[in-house]
Amino acid sequence: MGNIELPYVQSYKTKGKTYHYYRRGGRKYRVEGMPGSVEFAANYQRIHGTFERAVGGDFAPGTFAALFTEYRTSPEYLELAPRTRIDYRLYLDRMQENFGSQPVAGIQRQDILRYRDQLAGQPRSANYTITVLARVLAFGVDRGYRDANPARKIDKLKTGPGYRAWKPWELKRILEVAPQEIADMVMLALYTGQRQSDLVAMRWAQIDGGMIDLTQQKTSQRILVPIHSALAARLEVIKARPVRSVVQICTTATGRPWTANHLRHRFKATLATAELEGVHFHGFRKTAAKNLAEAGCTTKEIMAITGHQTGQMIDHYTRDADQTKNARAAMAKLELSNTAE
Repeated sequence: MGNIELPYVQSYKTKGKTYHYYRRGGRKYRVEGMPGSVEFAANYQRIHGTFERAVGGDFAPGTFAALFTEYRTSPEYLELAPRTRIDYRLYLDRMQENFGSQPVAGIQRQDILRYRDQLAGQPRSANYTITVLARVLAFGVDRGYRDANPARKIDKLKTGPGYRAWKPWELKRILEVAPQEIADMVMLALYTGQRQSDLVAMRWAQIDGGMIDLTQQKTSQRILVPIHSALAARLEVIKARPVRSVVQICTTATGRPWTANHLRHRFKATLATAELEGVHFHGFRKTAAKNLAEAGCTTKEIMAITGHQTGQMIDHYTRDADQTKNARAAMAKLELSNTAE
């Protein structure tokens, strides 16, 4: 690691490439461009200027930097679920790079739409950005930063079907080639229908009376998930290992808790080994819901397992399951009719 002769800028070399970051106040922002270029100088001045407008630790009154700072210390932010706070912090940091020095009262609806359109290459991220911005601006309206919320009811970009459910042959393949610690995560995901963040945090102490008692990090919703016989068998296998954690259910091969980054890299490597494309870890949650629907579960029954707060997505799975069941029944009747003739 070396330093460029600019305040708060540090350089890091990773895999043969050098990246430059502005580090200050416990935050880190990447400075785009080559050192010495106009692009680098402009990006540095933009980030540096946001901090330099701080007076005695407080950002210039009325700016987005001041609004974001006040919001981060408010009950509205602190009472969010832990996982949601992490997500909001990431998006607020990104928006501060773009809007930090601008007065909140000056932004117009068309400015927000243009910002959304700049992010259209990643529509889900763009939509979430506007969701966060709309909530913070609503907070700002109540605190006198401006009179109305220009981000309210902005249309969302189309995102497509999202992460799809895994096909049976794909599940068979991943379980064939995955190392045991990855296979553990796959089984836990398939038979609980929970998000990755909740799976990583799941503890042995949460198991009682054949149920897993958990509170989802994203929604703070408490749910009880009965343990399927296939998952129960897998849990016994984990317990019998000489190297495991007495706290977390799923761990690395050395018995250490998973981190999100470590699991993401290991899972990506496993997909490459399995030669699987177009599938994602989050697809296990959809697979669990789909399997429950195909087993004849109602929307409310599936929601009781997965913790979905609305039935919109679940209805999609139950409709598909009903369509498949009805189509097979119709074709079977046709087969019988042809045989009778």
